[in-house]
Amino acid sequence: MVLLAYNAHDLMEKIAILEKYFKDNDLCINLEKTKIVLFRHNRKSLFLPKFFWNNEPIEICDHYMYLGVPFFSDMNYEHVGNHFIQKGKKALGNLTSVFKRAKINTIGTRICLFNSLVKSVTMYCSNIWGVTQLNTIERFHNDFLKQLFWLPRFTPNWFVRLETKCDSIVTSVIKNIVTYCIKIFRKPNTLIKACFDQLKLKHFSNCNKYNWYTDVDNIMRKYCNLGIDDLEVMFNTNTLCIGKIVADINLKLQYEDMNRMNSTTMLPRYGNLQMLPNRNDLNSLKSWSLVRFVVQLRLDIPKLTIAGKTVIFKGMFCYFDKSRESESICDLCTLKTSETFYHVISECPAYVYDRESLLHCTRMTDTEYNHYLNNINFRNVVTLLKFVQKIITIREEWLQTFNNS
Repeated sequence: MVLLAYNAHDLMEKIAILEKYFKDNDLCINLEKTKIVLFRHNRKSLFLPKFFWNNEPIEICDHYMYLGVPFFSDMNYEHVGNHFIQKGKKALGNLTSVFKRAKINTIGTRICLFNSLVKSVTMYCSNIWGVTQLNTIERFHNDFLKQLFWLPRFTPNWFVRLETKCDSIVTSVIKNIVTYCIKIFRKPNTLIKACFDQLKLKHFSNCNKYNWYTDVDNIMRKYCNLGIDDLEVMFNTNTLCIGKIVADINLKLQYEDMNRMNSTTMLPRYGNLQMLPNRNDLNSLKSWSLVRFVVQLRLDIPKLTIAGKTVIFKGMFCYFDKSRESESICDLCTLKTSETFYHVISECPAYVYDRESLLHCTRMTDTEYNHYLNNINFRNVVTLLKFVQKIITIREEWLQTFNNS
């Protein structure tokens, strides 16, 4: 049961009425679970009278958990978002162990399990608190995709979405919001519709601070060029289709990711990989370690993690700062080229013997290298992994010899 009051005096009266009702009907309450929360945006100290139930004081606190949702006194959705993100991280920790025990090797299956066991927990009531926490939710989702392949935190978010063919989680939040709005529209003579109308009235009166209606309206206009008033009109004329709205948002976000890919200077090679024909699905590989290895190569950041061991090539020096290109030159050859994946795999003379014995060529052209990464099959990936492991061994032996001398 929840008692709502505008001020302390009204709350005292309501508590007295409820206390009398409980006495008349031989009912009792659990005072340990009974709390008072003062909701206000002003954080200045405020004198509050003490509240009693049967001459026992009722605790005043700054938040309360109701039906699994925390309500904070400052009405800040950021606290609520952090609460559900933490719950999502716990669920993700359990899911990671499931991946290992069940030996799940397909991207689609891992993402489906994430949606069922983690996203459902994280996005509980996101139609309310998620309107101001879209970036927090999306960051959590992108971090999950990066962790799948042991990618660095600075990996572009558009890369993991394009590589996994995974829709942005923003779409799911907006879908929840639209579904919730439809439920409100279907209940015209209810308290929730009255609250909705009051928020709408404040919105059009330019009272937009801390206004859920305003936040939702901004999101809808940003992602699908529709306001809440447009949704209500479409609902009343039976032309509202959630599926079409979601499809349009997905198409818009995918188009934005493609634009980022084409305009980036960080991953110029990935655009060429995406545009090559006959790209086989990563799901054709039989081992998740191979999937992870291929995605790291396609990312083309000179940092590789194999079997829990991270190797950083010198090309990382100029990855963020082009002025440090002289520091990124490969030490094992005289080509005076930055030590990148392309250099060590396709052209570095230090590995020519192993390249010829495993890849059956002394040097790869840029086109051949892209084609090798794009046309993925189990045999080629296993061969390429053996070659890269050989590169790492030769490189470590050389560095050890150099340091000893």
